[in-house]
Amino acid sequence: MIAVALLPSILLFLAAAGIWRAHLYELRWVVAVCVAALCVVARRESWLWFTILLAILILFNPLYPFRFTRGTMRLMEAVAGICLLVRGLSRV
Repeated sequence: MIAVALLPSILLFLAAAGIWRAHLYELRWVVAVCVAALCVVARRESWLWFTILLAILILFNPLYPFRFTRGTMRLMEAVAGICLLVRGLSRV
Protein backbone atom coordinates (compact mmCIF):
# COMPACT_ATOMS: atom_id res chain seq x y z
CA MET A 1 0.00 0.00 0.00
CA ILE A 2 2.99 2.30 0.27
CA ALA A 3 3.08 2.81 -3.52
CA VAL A 4 -0.65 3.59 -3.54
CA ALA A 5 0.01 6.43 -1.08
CA LEU A 6 3.29 7.68 -2.53
CA LEU A 7 2.23 7.94 -6.19
CA PRO A 8 -0.54 10.52 -5.63
CA SER A 9 1.62 12.24 -3.01
CA ILE A 10 4.40 12.83 -5.55
CA LEU A 11 1.92 13.98 -8.18
CA LEU A 12 0.27 16.37 -5.72
CA PHE A 13 3.65 17.87 -4.81
CA LEU A 14 4.43 18.35 -8.51
CA ALA A 15 1.05 20.02 -9.03
CA ALA A 16 1.52 22.25 -5.97
CA ALA A 17 4.90 23.33 -7.33
CA GLY A 18 3.28 24.22 -10.65
CA ILE A 19 5.15 21.57 -12.64
CA TRP A 20 2.16 19.33 -13.44
CA ARG A 21 -0.62 21.90 -13.95
CA ALA A 22 -1.68 20.94 -17.47
CA HIS A 23 -2.99 17.55 -16.41
CA LEU A 24 -5.23 18.54 -13.51
CA TYR A 25 -8.09 16.29 -14.64
CA GLU A 26 -5.81 13.24 -14.76
CA LEU A 27 -4.38 14.20 -11.38
CA ARG A 28 -7.87 14.15 -9.89
CA TRP A 29 -8.49 10.64 -11.26
CA VAL A 30 -5.20 9.25 -9.98
CA VAL A 31 -5.68 10.81 -6.54
CA ALA A 32 -9.32 9.66 -6.34
CA VAL A 33 -8.59 6.04 -7.26
CA CYS A 34 -5.57 5.74 -4.96
CA VAL A 35 -7.27 7.47 -2.03
CA ALA A 36 -10.39 5.32 -2.48
CA ALA A 37 -8.20 2.22 -2.17
CA LEU A 38 -6.56 3.68 0.93
CA CYS A 39 -9.99 4.48 2.40
CA VAL A 40 -11.03 0.85 2.16
CA VAL A 41 -7.97 -0.22 4.15
CA ALA A 42 -8.13 2.69 6.61
CA ARG A 43 -11.79 2.01 7.38
CA ARG A 44 -10.76 -1.19 9.13
CA GLU A 45 -7.74 0.31 10.90
CA SER A 46 -8.33 3.89 12.00
CA TRP A 47 -11.34 6.17 11.87
CA LEU A 48 -9.06 9.24 11.94
CA TRP A 49 -7.19 8.24 8.76
CA PHE A 50 -10.47 7.20 7.17
CA THR A 51 -11.89 10.67 7.83
CA ILE A 52 -8.79 12.45 6.51
CA LEU A 53 -8.67 10.30 3.38
CA LEU A 54 -12.39 10.71 2.79
CA ALA A 55 -11.99 14.51 2.93
CA ILE A 56 -9.16 14.28 0.36
CA LEU A 57 -11.31 12.04 -1.81
CA ILE A 58 -14.20 14.51 -1.72
CA LEU A 59 -11.96 17.50 -2.52
CA PHE A 60 -10.22 15.78 -5.45
CA ASN A 61 -13.18 13.89 -6.90
CA PRO A 62 -13.12 13.94 -10.70
CA LEU A 63 -16.87 13.50 -11.25
CA TYR A 64 -17.98 16.71 -9.55
CA PRO A 65 -14.84 18.85 -9.23
CA PHE A 66 -14.77 21.77 -6.87
CA ARG A 67 -13.38 25.00 -8.30
CA PHE A 68 -10.93 26.97 -6.18
CA THR A 69 -8.48 29.76 -6.87
CA ARG A 70 -5.01 28.70 -7.92
CA GLY A 71 -3.47 29.61 -4.57
CA THR A 72 -6.08 27.70 -2.59
CA MET A 73 -5.74 24.69 -4.87
CA ARG A 74 -1.95 24.65 -4.49
CA LEU A 75 -2.29 24.80 -0.71
CA MET A 76 -4.78 21.91 -0.72
CA GLU A 77 -2.52 19.89 -3.03
CA ALA A 78 0.43 20.41 -0.69
CA VAL A 79 -1.57 19.50 2.44
CA ALA A 80 -3.09 16.43 0.77
CA GLY A 81 0.36 15.41 -0.46
CA ILE A 82 1.76 15.67 3.07
CA CYS A 83 -1.14 13.63 4.47
CA LEU A 84 -0.67 10.90 1.88
CA LEU A 85 3.09 10.89 2.41
CA VAL A 86 2.64 10.49 6.17
CA ARG A 87 0.04 7.76 5.63
CA GLY A 88 2.32 5.89 3.22
CA LEU A 89 5.38 6.14 5.42
CA SER A 90 3.52 5.27 8.62
CA ARG A 91 2.77 1.85 7.15
CA VAL A 92 6.47 0.94 6.67
